Amino acid sequence: MRDHAPLRYAADHYDQVIPVYCFDPRHFGTTMFDLPKMSSIRARFLRESVQDLRDSFQDLGADLVVRRGRPEDILPELVRQTGANEVLQFQEIGGEEEDVETAVEDALRDTGATPGFFWGKKFTDYPGAAFIGTIIFAIAKIALNVTSWGNGDVHPGIVMMSIFAIAGMIFDSFLNFGIKLGGS
Repeated sequence: MRDHAPLRYAADHYDQVIPVYCFDPRHFGTTMFDLPKMSSIRARFLRESVQDLRDSFQDLGADLVVRRGRPEDILPELVRQTGANEVLQFQEIGGEEEDVETAVEDALRDTGATPGFFWGKKFTDYPGAAFIGTIIFAIAKIALNVTSWGNGDVHPGIVMMSIFAIAGMIFDSFLNFGIKLGGS
């Protein structure tokens, strides 16, 4: 719980905290290209992770409320059932995620509960993040040069794949290194 800002805040400020996880059906839909947003392997990993989290809460004498449905439908109902004063969550980055946050805020208006948003662990929170950013920028420049056709035209699909694949590998390796250094 110490690494989850909304839970930490709630535990520090309220006598009763009700952790909730919503399996939002939109996560299991398809993209604008009609591709699945989540593979069966990722869905199983998510389900097992939520179960592990629930087991951890139960080991502490608490529980994790797990619901299937849209958060903007589920959370107001839980607020009414429990008399909650505040609904806390991580603030996300991305169009679909921001749409969900807005829908949750709108749905909570009639409940009397205040929505609260927290920034999660950001890339820059890890030791060496500035150095990693420099590497990713350098790799982006290299990828642009490598994927240039002889006439100087760049194939954008290959550039994006190169940048994200290489940056992801570097971020993962430095992130693991950073976590060990940071003691988290």
